[in-house]
Amino acid sequence: MRVLFPIDGSVCAWKTLEWAVGFLDHRNYTILLLVVMVPAVGREQRELEEKVAGTLLQEARALFEKNGFTVEKTECISEYRTANPADPICKYAKRQDVDQIIIGSHGYRGMARALMGSVSMEVFRKSENPVMVLNNQLPHLEKTHAPDFLS
Repeated sequence: MRVLFPIDGSVCAWKTLEWAVGFLDHRNYTILLLVVMVPAVGREQRELEEKVAGTLLQEARALFEKNGFTVEKTECISEYRTANPADPICKYAKRQDVDQIIIGSHGYRGMARALMGSVSMEVFRKSENPVMVLNNQLPHLEKTHAPDFLS
């Protein structure tokens, strides 16, 4: 089964990866990792974001491979038409013909959700692929071994 993990520089995304390596059977899953970069102002900012995205993808690949998974692809794509990465995530999943998308949710509710939006819920609604949304507010996901550079 080919599974896409859209990730960003959040602890929430890292918790999703940690959950996956503990829950999924590495013999049955091939992993695709995706970072969608949103519009950046200026070349220096874009270069910094690309460097961080590259480091994030390297760390995520290492986490999966250390736990016996095959990582088929790591990719960083730039999406400059919209600040919401849900559309490029869904398009990428369709183009790569993945069997499932697993994405973390911050668990925002009420006004925070209205203000922050929800990429995971947008992916859930728009995707033609099956989507699993992991609520990262669950007690068993409180501890993480996220790299120090994640916010």
